[in-house]
Amino acid sequence: MAQEWGPESPTTGIATRTLLIALRCGFTFSFWQGRHWTLVSTTVPNGKLTQPAEKIRAFISDHRDADLVFCTGNTSVRGLAWLSGQVDSSQRVTIVIGDMLGQNFSKASEGDRGAAASFLRRPNVKVHNWYRKKPEKKIAHGKAVVALREGKAIAGLVGSANLTHTGLYTNLEMMVRSDPSELPEIEAYISEATRHPPATEKLIGLVAPTEKEPVEAVASKGGCLPALVLIPSHVARNLWNGTRLAVWLGR
Repeated sequence: MAQEWGPESPTTGIATRTLLIALRCGFTFSFWQGRHWTLVSTTVPNGKLTQPAEKIRAFISDHRDADLVFCTGNTSVRGLAWLSGQVDSSQRVTIVIGDMLGQNFSKASEGDRGAAASFLRRPNVKVHNWYRKKPEKKIAHGKAVVALREGKAIAGLVGSANLTHTGLYTNLEMMVRSDPSELPEIEAYISEATRHPPATEKLIGLVAPTEKEPVEAVASKGGCLPALVLIPSHVARNLWNGTRLAVWLGR
């Protein structure tokens, strides 16, 4: 039933009215406190709006003895680092990603990169990327966490949150437990999304790109190619030093 809205005072500011409307609708707000943002979830008529991170954490806790599949439209280094701290090291984990383009992993702290890379290198973690360019662009866009036992889905958490920090904590998202009657369809989705070879190594390369070797290190390997790299480098360096010397003498 629609809620009654009281008479509005002419002196009520736009910001106040916007806040009241958003509170009624159950939005999530961020308040600045010193050095960080604090997220506050409001109460909605049919229950409490819970952050996806809490829903996923509870689902994982309920299924410690099961294999887990995480489906996401896209992910980030920070999202993967968060996941690394949630699942047991002994659990088999499969991650299905739709959009795995490099730009999604360009910004991250070294700590998150290390945690994410270590997680992906676990022998029981596997990544699949479902992305198509032809005949038209398509990506796996499902968002879900699924518990499997002997290859059969026994429970699912389905919704809208991607495996990113914004999806887990800041966006207005929804994650709900699936009905048992929907598990066969979830299984079919996973089967389609994982039928191609894993892309785990590709994702590790995006999460923790190796540093480029210095010119001297390349040259130390010997052969013709290192010489081709080293000689132009020294020529350019000497030209620069010569220019600086000429400028100094001409003063």
